[in-house]
Amino acid sequence: MSYEMKVERRAGYHYFYVTGTDDFATSLAYAREVFEHCRREKVDRILIDEDLEGDLTIQEKIDLSKHLSEDQMRTFVKKIAFVDRREEQWQGNAFLETLARNRGILARLFRDTAGAETWLLSDED
Repeated sequence: MSYEMKVERRAGYHYFYVTGTDDFATSLAYAREVFEHCRREKVDRILIDEDLEGDLTIQEKIDLSKHLSEDQMRTFVKKIAFVDRREEQWQGNAFLETLARNRGILARLFRDTAGAETWLLSDED
C-alpha cells in the first residue's frame, strides 16, 4: 500500500489528488481517508483525481464498493466526481461507477477535471 494524497478546499467542494501504486488495500485506505476528511470537515461534494499505477480486479472493485457502502459514506457525501488519469483503467472504473450508483452513491466518472467540476457543482444527477 503506497499512495500520496493532496487535498485542496475549493469553492463548493474539496479536491483530492491521489498518486502512487494501486491495489485493493491502497484504494480502500485512501477512500476511507477521503471520507473521514469529509465527515470531519462536513464536506458533501468531492472530486477525486486519481493517478495510480496498476488496477484492481473486477472482484476487488466489487469488494471495494461493498466496503464503501458499508462505511455509510453516502450519509454525508452527496456527490462524488472521479477522474482517472489512466486511460487503460477507464472501463473498469466505469463498472465501479455503476456499482456505486447501484448502492445509492451519487458518483460519476470523468476524463478531465473541468467536466467533473461542472457536474459536481450542478444540480444534475
